[in-house]
Amino acid sequence: MYIGRNLSLPSMAVLRSGARSIDLTTGTLLAGATLTRSTTATRFNASGVLETVAIDGARFDYDPLTLALRGLLIEPARTNLFLQSQNLATGWGFVGASAPSATRLIENSANSNHFARQFITAAIGDTVTIAATAWEIPGSAKRYLNFTSVALANQLAVFDLAAGTVDVANCTATMTRIGTIGGTPVWRCTATFTATAAGSLGNVLQLVTSPSASSPVRLYQGDGVSGLNITDMQYEIGGAASSIIPTTTVAVTRAADVAVLPGTALGLGDGVFTLRYAFDNGTTQDVATTISGGSWTVPTTLNRRWIRAIALG
Repeated sequence: MYIGRNLSLPSMAVLRSGARSIDLTTGTLLAGATLTRSTTATRFNASGVLETVAIDGARFDYDPLTLALRGLLIEPARTNLFLQSQNLATGWGFVGASAPSATRLIENSANSNHFARQFITAAIGDTVTIAATAWEIPGSAKRYLNFTSVALANQLAVFDLAAGTVDVANCTATMTRIGTIGGTPVWRCTATFTATAAGSLGNVLQLVTSPSASSPVRLYQGDGVSGLNITDMQYEIGGAASSIIPTTTVAVTRAADVAVLPGTALGLGDGVFTLRYAFDNGTTQDVATTISGGSWTVPTTLNRRWIRAIALG
C-alpha cells in the first residue's frame, strides 16, 4: 500500500522566466498541499502491480507496461456497477459458456452464442463505459472479445487480443497493453456509448470468431475448450474508463480525489489566473482558476487523469 507524503522543494521548479511550476513526477506532494478521498482507490505501482491505496492517499500512478511514472492520478467519483468484477465464476450468468476459474471464460460445445452476462439498470441518454482486462489462452482456437449491451442493442466493439486491434460499431473504444503473462500480451479494453434503451438490460462479454464489430460471428459451433481470460470487469457511467474499481458482491463507489494546492507554490496570491496542466501524453490544458484563501482545488474534469506539472498559463 502506498500513501503520498509531503515534501517541499523537490516538488517545485523555477522556470527561466522566473515563474514557478509544480512538478508532479517526484512521487510526492509539495509542502502545503493536501489530498483527500473518502474511499480507497487503486493505482499501478512502480513494479507495474495493481494495488490498493488507502483513504486520503495520493496516487502517483505508473504505466504497468513501461513502468514510467505517469503523474498524479486525479479522478471524479465513479461506481463500478458490475458485481464480482474479478471473478467470472460467481455472480455472472452464462449462455453457451462457463467459467471454470475466476478469470477464464470457456465456450461449450453447442452451436450457439457463447458469453457471460450481467443485468444493470440503464436510462436512455446515459453515457456508459464498459471495460475489462483480457488476454488469450495459449492453445485455444482463435477467439475475439466482443462487448455488447442491450442498452444500445448493438455489438459495440470487438477486440483482437493477439494483434492489439479493435473494431467498433456505434461507440468509441480503446485498447491499451498493460502487461504480459507467460509471453501473452495483456490488454485493458474499453468501450464507451450512449444508451438508447432503458430498464434492467444485459451487458455481455462475448466470444466471437470474427474481428468485425458490425457483423461479428456470434453464433458458432463451440469446441468446449476454447475461450479467453477476462478480469477486472467494469461498468460505469462516464465518458471514459477510470481506474480499476474491484467489486465482490455489490456495486462499489470510488470517491473523488480532492487535491488542494497552495497558490504560493506558483508565486501567486488570491485572484483569477489561467493555470496550465501538463499531462502524461504530452498535451496541456489551460484552465481559468480562482485562488481563494491562498489555495485552489484541482479539477476532476480535466482532459486527462494523469497530471505531471502545473504552471501559470
